[in-house]
Amino acid sequence: MTTTFIAGFVVSIIFTFLSLVHFYWAFSGNMMHEYVIPEINSQKVFSPSKLMTATIGFGLLIFAFIILGHIGVFELLFLNNIFKYGTWLIAIIFLGRAIGDFKYIGFFKKVNDTKFVFWDTQLYSPLSLLIAILTILVIYNHTP
Repeated sequence: MTTTFIAGFVVSIIFTFLSLVHFYWAFSGNMMHEYVIPEINSQKVFSPSKLMTATIGFGLLIFAFIILGHIGVFELLFLNNIFKYGTWLIAIIFLGRAIGDFKYIGFFKKVNDTKFVFWDTQLYSPLSLLIAILTILVIYNHTP
């Protein structure tokens, strides 16, 4: 098994786990919920609906499918372009998430005194960067 396959499987496992967490939140779970939304003066920047949270969970599962398709787990030739360009899109999305919006999220955020900031600095942004790096590794070492 090559590093490309290992990177692809690791990223797909991360996406699957994150999708399950989003489905948990969408269906009334609230563990760690107060640490995942940026705040200003103890007010959430936005308040996602259950439908929006479930949609993110479904999108993360699609990302896992795209990565697995890119590394050749699925032999669906008619989807090769979706696997190829979708993997690029995933890398760009998560690199952008790691860099952030220069206000509330990412490595270059300006807000520094909320519950979210600690977790964003310690977990969310580094995880986004890891996902971007592993996805780029998959892109450069395997073409569907």
